[in-house]
Order: sequence, then structure tokens, then C-alpha cells
Amino acid sequence: MLAGALEGGEVFMSVRLAESTTTGGDDAAVSAGNCTSMVFASRDGRLFYLFDEYRQRDAAATAVFDLEALVSHLSEADRRSVEDNVLRCLHAGTPWRERVHVRVDELVEDTLLFAAERVALNGRYVVVLKVDIAVPATGDEAGSVSRLKSDFSFIVDSIPAGLAIFDRRSAMVYYNSTFSTLFGHVSAHIRLGANFVEVFNRLLERSCDSSSRTEDDRQILFTTRTPEGRWIRIHRKFCRNGYAVVTAFDITELKRAENRLKEQAERDALTGLLNRGAFFEHFGKMLQCRRRADVRHGALVLFDLDFFKSVNDIHGHQAGDEYLVEIAERLRSGTRRTDLTARLGGDEFVAYLPGMAPENLPHVMDALHARLTAPLRLRGKHFQPGVSMGVVLIGDGEDDVDELMARADVALFRAKQKGRNRWSNFDPELERQNERRKRVLAGLREALADGAVGFALQPVVELPGRVPVGFEVLARWRMDGEDIPPEEFITIAEKNGLILDLGRLLMEKICRWFRETRQSGTHPGRLFVNVSPIQLKDRNFIRQAGRILRKYGMTPDDLEVEITETALLERDMEIIGMHLKLLHREGFRIALDDFGTGNASFAHLKRFPIHCLKIDRSFVRDIGRNRQNTAIARAILDIAHYLEMSSVAEGVETPSQAAFLEAHGCKLAQGNLFSPALPPEEALEWLREKQCS
Repeated sequence: MLAGALEGGEVFMSVRLAESTTTGGDDAAVSAGNCTSMVFASRDGRLFYLFDEYRQRDAAATAVFDLEALVSHLSEADRRSVEDNVLRCLHAGTPWRERVHVRVDELVEDTLLFAAERVALNGRYVVVLKVDIAVPATGDEAGSVSRLKSDFSFIVDSIPAGLAIFDRRSAMVYYNSTFSTLFGHVSAHIRLGANFVEVFNRLLERSCDSSSRTEDDRQILFTTRTPEGRWIRIHRKFCRNGYAVVTAFDITELKRAENRLKEQAERDALTGLLNRGAFFEHFGKMLQCRRRADVRHGALVLFDLDFFKSVNDIHGHQAGDEYLVEIAERLRSGTRRTDLTARLGGDEFVAYLPGMAPENLPHVMDALHARLTAPLRLRGKHFQPGVSMGVVLIGDGEDDVDELMARADVALFRAKQKGRNRWSNFDPELERQNERRKRVLAGLREALADGAVGFALQPVVELPGRVPVGFEVLARWRMDGEDIPPEEFITIAEKNGLILDLGRLLMEKICRWFRETRQSGTHPGRLFVNVSPIQLKDRNFIRQAGRILRKYGMTPDDLEVEITETALLERDMEIIGMHLKLLHREGFRIALDDFGTGNASFAHLKRFPIHCLKIDRSFVRDIGRNRQNTAIARAILDIAHYLEMSSVAEGVETPSQAAFLEAHGCKLAQGNLFSPALPPEEALEWLREKQCS
């Protein structure tokens, strides 16, 4: 029985038809049968109401829309066919039935059965449109519920990515040819109907990377490597309809590019050896693996080139680079493929020789040293390399990289002490030295934090009248009641990044003493302050020095910066030279300490703003006893005179030494003849006594 009536042939109310009705007349009705959808249309074919089970599966669908909305999911041809047949049925009364495929998502379609017939209702004709969802045959869900278009396979087969689709029951319903090609080693398991889990387990049985997944667990990403050496990235995504889409991409070239970039990042650009960071990373991993599975010994070899700086200075940096490349090639050819070799920077190299037995070490090291130091010829010139090497034999369970490198550094230092161009093994005595170094380092860190490092002052006087002109500042530190030699703790501070803190602490203390001394009515004269090359390379050093001087009411004229001759031979000489010029521009005087003991040339004296030469005590001590040292002391004084520099003699112990220096034009001197280094309070008393006299 109809539940509503037409009004002007334009509007219809929603109805449900009884299962047993007849067509025709005012009470005409149409059997619904198994119909799941009914559409009532006006004479012009416009759709007014849809009762549609199929549309209820789509939350975005609306219950009231026109015929155009109904057919919008169809293809262009199917849409025109439905519209034409609905109108033909309305006007001509021709029944119509048709099977149409409607797209569910990007890949899957459902099959709909359309059936239309014209009926009379209240003296007017209307079209009853039935829309049924095709019922799949039992056991054939993969083939009947979801059907891919015939041209879809052709299109997908042409793309370089592999594609596979699994239905709601996790059965494979499609895969393209690229997918089977990428995974040819498991082709027997790639077939329609194959289980999703089974296929995935086969694909990922050689997985190299860990998987990553989104929070809702609908997307997963894997990377696997095939037996042929191809890298495949697999992406799995679940669709709203429960289907799983798997895509696979060949990323072998990308992996190769990544490996090339990684290798470039790990390699020293000049020599091709491992760089510092890469060496320590690989070294640590090898030690860990060895500790777990191998009780054999290994050897760590640290070495640098003797007097390499002179190669750059004399022959140029291009020749220096070629020199380093040749040494690197000799190191590479003199070690095994399983050994680690690296350039740590500058002329410093390192090698790790795993599996080295103690009894084989002397033979191996002699052979390696002989190979590295063999004569070489570059640019038509002959060179005789000198190589100093420190060797550590690594025992069972030793895997502390920093500790092993510290031992190798101690052994290298011992090789240089013995005369360079040799290798030295780390022994128990060096172990004790290393233990002391660690104790001194720990104590120095604590002392710097507590401000417990002090200073002493050695007077500097004019020779003619022994008149005080200032003091050289000398660092002093006691640890557990022991006076630690300055050359020991300053060297440790330089090697462990503490020298900047040490220099800043001493500068604060000596400037405070200077101000307090001047406020007491006594002028201390000029302070001669030793500065490390590391401080000179620090871009903040000059700014901090100026700030501290201003804080205590001092000027650059109150302080003379002392640098060692070796500072002019540093690898970063250009930076040091620039900072020396900035110091000179700010008004600081610069003295070259220990002149004559290094390898600085006259060119360095012209190149840098040096105001004063300090004659090393080793030459002063032998004045009158050793002709060569006496001649050297006199030559230094002549150089200072002709270059219009002042001169200071260190370590003056006797009146005869003072007389010789004064006779040859030396204006300033320091040493026990005048006064030893004094604590600040005693230095002030000494100064007052001299000024009063």
C-alpha cells in the first residue's frame, strides 16, 4: 500500500512497497522482491529520494540527492547509459536492466544491478528503479567483490615500482610484474591467493633495517636486501575497505649514493685514510667485538712526522701535501686490509693492528718504521722522512679508547725524548707516568675550579744599575703537599683543554696583585706574562685580556706578552700571526722567549711584531765556558741591536755572566744573581727594599 501521493506530479514521498502487489491503477504497486534500493522519479526523470543500502556503507553519502549525484560515481559512458535508459523507460515504458561497476576507491569497484520499469500511480507514470549489490559467489570473494579494471594491470605494470594488493582475508588478489621481478628469489611464494603474512615473512627474511610504523599501525616501512645485492624498500598501507596495498621500490642506487657520502664523510680528503671521527668510531666497535669474541692481542700505533713543519716552510704547502699523501700510501701498503689506518690531522697518523701477538710486535714495527722512513723523491728533490711512533699492546678486556690513546701518546713522547725517528713501546714505567698524568689532570681540574693555582714573580732588572723594571710571572701549584713543576702541569693543561681556564685565572690574579701593589704606593713595573700558543689561537683571548686589564685599572703598556719560539712554528701560524698583530695594535709589547732553542728563522722576526728577544738560560749558563754558546749569545744580542729590539738574558747566575752581557749591549736580565722567583708577598718586600735603597 502506498503511504503517500503525488502533488502536481513533482514531489514524491518515501514509500516501502508490499512484497505482493500489482502494477497499474491508483493502487498500483511494484514488488520489491530482493531489491535493496528504490528510486522514484518524476516525469522529467529527476531523482528525489533514494533508499540505498549500498550508500549506507559510505558515511559521506547523502540520503537525498538527484540522479546526477547517483551516477556521479559511474564512468562517463555508464552515466549517459543510466540517464538515457531511465528517461526511455519513463516515456516509452520499455523495461531496462543493466550491470554497472561503481568505483569504491582508487583500486576496487563494486558491481551494481540496475532495473527500471514504468508504473501508473494516481493516473501518472513513474519509474521504479531497483539498485542491487551483486551477490558474490561462495568462496570467490577475491574475484567477485573486488574487480580491477582491465586496463589497470597494463598501467601499473609500466611503473618502476612493485605493487601487490591483499583483500580483507589477507589473500593476494593482484601483483604487477615489477613486484615479482624485484623479489625473484621468492617468486614461488608470490601468487594469487597467497597469504599476506607468508609473503611478507619471505620478503623480509633478510631484512637489514628495523621497521618503523605510524601510531595507528596502518602503515609500515621495511628495507631488505636481496641475495643479488639489491636494496628494496617496502611500504604497506591498509585502506578503509580493509584491503592492504604493498608497494616496493628498488633503492639500490640510493643506498650506493648514501654509502659514497658516508665514505666521503669518513675519509680524510687529502690522503683517503679514515679521519679522526671515523677512526675512533670503528676502533671502539672493533674493541667491543674483540672483547666479546677474541682474546688475542692487538696493537695501537700513534705516530707523527719529525720536523714536518720545515717541509712546508721551505718547499711550500703543495710539497707538504704530497709528502703526507706518500706517507699515507706507505702506511696503507704496509698494513693489512683488516687493519684500521687514519690521519688524525696535520702530520699525525694512527693505526690499529688487531690480532697482534706480543712476540711479533718488534718485527712488525721495525718493518713498518723502515717502510715509512725510506727516502722519497718529490718534485725533483730528495727527502729523508723521520717518524716517531708510540705503540700500545692492547691486553685482554681493554676497551677504553681514550685510555689507550693516552698511553700511545705517552709512548710517542718517550720516542721523541730518546731522539726521535724511532718507535717506543708503552711499558710499566710509562704506565706509572700515565697514572701520574691522570692524577695531575684530575687535581688540576679541581684546583682550577677552586682557584687554587697561584704564581711566583722573578724580578727583571736593568744591568747597568740593577734597577728593577718588572717581574716575569711564573705559574705555581701544589698538589697534596707536592710542588708540581710548571712544565708538567702546563703541558697537561694544554693537551686537555684546560690552558684557557688556567691562563684566565692567572691573569685575574696577577692583575689584582698589580692593582693592590700600586694602591699601596709601590709601582711593580711591567709584568712579563707567558702565553701559550693555544691561547694565541683563541679568538676571545685578546678581548678577555683587555677586559681584565680595564677591570683592574691597567693598560697594555703594563704587560708584556711572552711567547715561545715554537709558537711561530705552529700548524696554525697564520691565525697566531694575525692575533699577534692585533695585540700589537692594542698596545701590547711582545717578547720572544727561549730564542735560539727552536727553528724560527730571521724571516719570522721580520714577519711578526716582536719587540724583545729573550736569551735562553742554556746559552747564558755557558758564557765564558763554551765558545759556541758564547758566540750564540753574542749573536742574539747583535740581532736584537740591528733589528732595534730590546733583549733580556735569562738565568744569570754569576757577575761574569752579567758583565759579559752588559758589555755586549744587553739591557735587561733576570736570574738568581739578582733574585730567585718569589711568592707575591716576598716579591713586594724585595721591590720596596730596592726602591728604598
